[in-house]
Amino acid sequence: KCRNVQTTIQFNQIEVDTGTYCHRVDEKLKPDKLEGLAQSLAQEGQQTPMIVIESRTKDKFLLIAGHRRFYGFEQGIKDGLPGFAENMDVTVTILQQGEDQSDKEFEQDVFVRSVSDNENRAGFDEFEKLKIARMLIERKVQKQRAMSALGKTSLKESPSTNRNRVVSSSWSNPTLKT
Repeated sequence: KCRNVQTTIQFNQIEVDTGTYCHRVDEKLKPDKLEGLAQSLAQEGQQTPMIVIESRTKDKFLLIAGHRRFYGFEQGIKDGLPGFAENMDVTVTILQQGEDQSDKEFEQDVFVRSVSDNENRAGFDEFEKLKIARMLIERKVQKQRAMSALGKTSLKESPSTNRNRVVSSSWSNPTLKT
């Protein structure tokens, strides 16, 4: 398992790769959807750390989970909210590779963590769940871990093709129809 190190870093040290770890549909990250979040961050402060890994760029970190928080901070900076600045301190959890963990196991842990953190915080819509399930299968994440990250969505092997397929159900209704 990877190690978690909670610390503070400057906001401008965070890089975003929207292709790999951002599981939100772009619509949910539009500025008009983040105004309330920026105001909440200004009034209440950051309640939950963003999750990052060390970037290949020196002194930078790659955002794994917490994209809405990140863009909420960014919106607060654009809006000139008091206390918001590129070099402000933010709380993060840095995921670090475990001593006995292979590179592939670490990559899988990081991806699963990005999924489970987002699902636990704000839930995914059906489109997002199916996209994530496909990515979990492509990364060859063990079926049990993938299913635990996705909640009631399941991955099933099709007997006719011996290939995985995604069966999705409503989060509130655990009954799967095939």
